[in-house]
Amino acid sequence: MAYYVATNGHLHLLHQLHRLSPTDYFAAVATQLYRWAPSYSLLADLTVADWFLRLHGYATSSLLIGITIFTTTNIFATSGGQYYLYIGRLVSMPTASATISGQL
Repeated sequence: MAYYVATNGHLHLLHQLHRLSPTDYFAAVATQLYRWAPSYSLLADLTVADWFLRLHGYATSSLLIGITIFTTTNIFATSGGQYYLYIGRLVSMPTASATISGQL
């Protein structure tokens, strides 16, 4: 298993797990998350995603589609046309048809 560790702004790959303590791993991940800033293309990606969904009628008419995942930007859209930033692990999300009919 490999872990990426941030040192001096560069990423280095460590191949051995015993070299990296959990504290060091947490510090490296926190550093990378702190340095991350949304790109200016995020707004353009949202615009393209909204256009795509509306062109195919997913945002207004399809109750069977619960989630559309855009893996390049880690953003997904619900069938209601709302966008959410994907952080962590997405397990499941009910569709609009299941919510309306009370099948949850």
